Amino acid sequence: MKLLLAVEAFRTLGGIQEIVDNLAAAYLRVGHRVAIVSNSYFRPEIAREPRALADYFEVELPSAKPLTWRHPERLFSRARARQFLDCVRQWSPDVVNSHVFQWDKLPPLVAACRRARIPLVQTLYDPKGRENSAFRRCAPCAMPRRWSRTRAPEGITLRR
Repeated sequence: MKLLLAVEAFRTLGGIQEIVDNLAAAYLRVGHRVAIVSNSYFRPEIAREPRALADYFEVELPSAKPLTWRHPERLFSRARARQFLDCVRQWSPDVVNSHVFQWDKLPPLVAACRRARIPLVQTLYDPKGRENSAFRRCAPCAMPRRWSRTRAPEGITLRR
């Protein structure tokens, strides 16, 4: 299976970046093809060396902030994840797994995956309970009231 993992600031220190690196290494060990796509945010003082030997692409991951009276220019400048869409079409994964943390970066990624006709799975995080996290915005609609026993895809083992 070809998996494309999307994350912000992959080459810098951070918990989500470490999770994505470990996931990529685990997927590679069981025989999947893996690529990581990230924005080019990089600061030498917080740089880290990735462990996974996955393909790596740096593209712009734009945000789509809502239109407000304070920012009417957003009416004319819709965020489009053009570079991300080109990367998805070029690499042609079976699924995209997004680990982007900021909620306003998610809509352009969803739109790009829809245009490419590639399924997208968003992994939700809520470090420190921040209001701007995708978890806070998505969880009320995405989580069912009662969790049913989930079945793992072939080749993946769930541990409880």
